[in-house]
Amino acid sequence: MVLPDLSLRSQHFPDPDAALDMVRFIRRSGINTAYHLGAWACHLRHPGLPLLFATGILVLGVFVATFNDLTFRLSALPYGLNQAQISLVFAVFLFGVMSSSTAGSRTDLFGRGSVLASGILIMAVGIALTLLPSLPGMIVGVAAVTVGFFVARSVASGWVGRMAAESKGHAASLYLRADYLGSSCLGLAGGWFWTAQAWPAVAVFNVVLLALTMVAAALLCWSKRRRAA
Repeated sequence: MVLPDLSLRSQHFPDPDAALDMVRFIRRSGINTAYHLGAWACHLRHPGLPLLFATGILVLGVFVATFNDLTFRLSALPYGLNQAQISLVFAVFLFGVMSSSTAGSRTDLFGRGSVLASGILIMAVGIALTLLPSLPGMIVGVAAVTVGFFVARSVASGWVGRMAAESKGHAASLYLRADYLGSSCLGLAGGWFWTAQAWPAVAVFNVVLLALTMVAAALLCWSKRRRAA
């Protein structure tokens, strides 16, 4: 009869020397702060990428400000919708999902700059429609804002990956930070405009942001043509 080996070596415990080597390796391969800062700085000096980052800030700011303050308008008179009814309005997100999936094929036909500009214009038309007193017209406007946002955002985010020649992950991270900045700061600013003059002030604020976004899109197209020349 052969008894099992009950020694510590037979219990598949890690080799202490190997574990120590692993710790030493982890210490030596720590985060290279200078490399990451340099990659981010390189992207910020790029002639086109900061414009895409600004686009991300602005379009998401408009989108968040619209949906944040829309709930206040729909719950107030003359609409007086309850929370369950207001939540149904957010079903327009389905239109955004569909428009985002088709935006890529449109860029192949018309170019990124043209599709980006069309998304911005659709958002602007949607903001104008939200000023209508009728509830159906307002919902159509919100749907247009949603469609335009997803079109513009999908084009801009995809363009970042194409435009960044190297360190594409760092470029994508800067774009995501721009998204967070737009949603937090501009979404909050929309609430200040609501407090001042209710929905008309929010609409004007959003249109100004979209006008700035259109300027960024025009500069992107100009920069692209200049590099191609």
